[in-house]
Amino acid sequence: MSAPAISPGILRRLDWRRTDAEARSRWLRSLRPAEPLAAVAGIVDAVRDGGDRALLAHRERLDRVPPGELWASEDEFESAAREVPASLVEALERAAGAIRRYHTEQHNALRARRVVQTAPGVVVWRRWVALRRVGGYVPAGRAPLVSTVLMIGIPAAIAGVDELIIASPPDALGRVAPGILVAARLAGAGRVLKVGGAHAIAALAYGTESVPVVDRIVGPGGPWVNAAKRLVAADVAIDVPAGPSECVVLADGDADPRLVALDLLAQAEHGPDSVAVLVTDAPDLVAAVDDALQREDPTIAAGGTETLRRNGHAVVVGSLAEGLALAEAIAPEHLSLQCREAEALAEQVRCAGSVSIGGSTPVAAGDYAVGANHLLPTGGAARAWSGLGIETFGRWVQFQQVRPEAASPVAAVVGMLADAEGMPAHAASVAARAGSEASAPKWDAALMLRPLEAPAPYPVEESDEDVAADTGIPAGELLRADLNLLGGPILEGPARALAAYPASELRTYGDMTYRELRRVLGERVGVAPGRVIIGAGADELIRLITRLAAGDGDAVVVPTPTFGMFSVEAELAGARVVTVPRRDLAVRQTPEELRDAAAACAARLVWICTPNNPTGDLYPLDEVRQVAASLPALVAVDEVYLEFAAADAGVPASSLSAVALQAQLPNVIVLRSLSKAYGLANARVGYAIVSDELASRFDAARLPLAVSGPAIAVALGALADADAARERQAMVVAERRRLTAAIEARGWSCLPSVANFVTFRPDDAGRLSGFLRGRGIVVRTYADGPMAGWLRISAGDAVETDRILDALEAHR
Repeated sequence: MSAPAISPGILRRLDWRRTDAEARSRWLRSLRPAEPLAAVAGIVDAVRDGGDRALLAHRERLDRVPPGELWASEDEFESAAREVPASLVEALERAAGAIRRYHTEQHNALRARRVVQTAPGVVVWRRWVALRRVGGYVPAGRAPLVSTVLMIGIPAAIAGVDELIIASPPDALGRVAPGILVAARLAGAGRVLKVGGAHAIAALAYGTESVPVVDRIVGPGGPWVNAAKRLVAADVAIDVPAGPSECVVLADGDADPRLVALDLLAQAEHGPDSVAVLVTDAPDLVAAVDDALQREDPTIAAGGTETLRRNGHAVVVGSLAEGLALAEAIAPEHLSLQCREAEALAEQVRCAGSVSIGGSTPVAAGDYAVGANHLLPTGGAARAWSGLGIETFGRWVQFQQVRPEAASPVAAVVGMLADAEGMPAHAASVAARAGSEASAPKWDAALMLRPLEAPAPYPVEESDEDVAADTGIPAGELLRADLNLLGGPILEGPARALAAYPASELRTYGDMTYRELRRVLGERVGVAPGRVIIGAGADELIRLITRLAAGDGDAVVVPTPTFGMFSVEAELAGARVVTVPRRDLAVRQTPEELRDAAAACAARLVWICTPNNPTGDLYPLDEVRQVAASLPALVAVDEVYLEFAAADAGVPASSLSAVALQAQLPNVIVLRSLSKAYGLANARVGYAIVSDELASRFDAARLPLAVSGPAIAVALGALADADAARERQAMVVAERRRLTAAIEARGWSCLPSVANFVTFRPDDAGRLSGFLRGRGIVVRTYADGPMAGWLRISAGDAVETDRILDALEAHR
């Protein structure tokens, strides 16, 4: 039995607490839509056997369309582009951006290749490949579902499907809705078939003279379309049973009745077969929601009220836990959690197509704008089916390889199992490969590493000893202008600190939290000490940032040319490096170029080196802001040369630093080092400044003893002698300007630099580099890539500059 209605209203009311098991089961079955399988079977058979003739006949009879072309013409696409309002096109483009970002992230994960070594000499893996041709069905009954075109077309394009055909019912004049044609072009669909209903599904599944056979059919539809998809599923893959829309709202007494009512109406207006259910542990909410439904503006409620009178339900349960169990039994297309602890309840959901968490998350947002796919399983299919995603548009191909030396061990296993199953040929096929191996099988240690693809190694500069051995010039007489170090003698502050470091401290671990160093750096930068993350030079922090941001298959955007460790660490993490090259070495990438590249690959991390190494130019703060403000990605800003840029401009470093952006943009990370501006390269002290939101995550992931006690003492000594460091930085900038003027006077091109080095292109880089090396001056050379033919010289003090200029003069 079921409880009687408390009072008349729009929603049909059921007290789950007073309903027996048989009535509950009967009620759950009543929510499942019936499908006209017998009637649809005749249509499918006719089109399969009759081809175009049968397809056109059914279109004329069922779609009520006069005879005409099956495919939308180019003229129709052009006419649609003129008819669709610009505001709708803009909305489609914004929705497409969110859909593209979400599904690209899925694709990145699928691209990760994992080779598994199951035994010595035996490897197995699988590769995800896109389907060749897909048919997408887009309803256009009560209204053309333009958003559905995006939900099908964008994932298909990202997956790499060769051809996507959209099928949609035409109007009485034989035209497909203009919005669908515009969306099809935006999503990358190749052709639009002007056919709807079960006959469209049959044409896509079996082909006709004009319609090619597809590998999979996707898209929602009414009972006839879904029945046709089920009937052809034995011959062609389908996506999900996506029939009439369903929504369950699980709400408690704190829920806003009007918001609940609007979510029920929004799903009910999809069509007369839609189902909407309110499940609540607060009986008073039922009356409040029903009252809100009746008070709603008729222009809003008109499309869904009559559907709610037929298929709208309000079920009172004893608790939210019981309500969640009921929602799981329904396994709805949409589940909205408008209750306390909604996030905790969401973690328990297993049977739903899509879950909207909290009263601030409208179900309709998932239908259109947030990027999630709205093609979801209905009719209880969410117990076993997933919604549409990148996986829908491809499949896995499995590979295995037995190396010769592993044949005997494999043959022994196969022989026993094949004998048990009566398969002698299985055993013989493996045994024929055994016995000829030259050695015992071994584990391949390389396959135990992640990732499996070896990254390009970072080019490490030669040591002084190596250069001395090569040139015959004593190491102490070399001028290392290839290394970007602070010129001149060592600063006195660090030297004093190192001399005063007590030997007894070498026996202890010291302060593993770097409390004093973080405090001093925090004061210098103007942030709380907890936001300062200490590492062994910038290199270790590049690794930390990369590993926290990206993993297998994720994308990392690297504007090039730049510091090579960004790409190396991304590849070591198993991530995919997406480079954004400069069109001209003297011209930075625009914020739009970086944003577009990051959005296209759903990047998890974007690197910006400013001043950039090796070009020496600065990315203004506004450009960094434009990139970071528009991306759901971490933007790591490498500022290890920033003090030189500040000295060049005669301004405080804080006025140029991206630290100023972190209050509004917590996804910005700033990387600094004491190696360059303080002349402490061998101390290996670097630091990152992160937002409050990221501080605890980074602090938990850093190594506790990466920087030694003596190095910390040296760093504190340098920071205490900041005025001397600034004087030295200004001196280096002045010498860089002197070098630049002399090089340009020779007619050689120099890149505009605000760092401590000048990058230039001589007539013969190899010859000049060799000549300077012979005089004990080592400069940075670039053998390949965009910097090939360029040299980089780091500035030092006046004595070093004179030595370089004398050598250049001698080279004449």
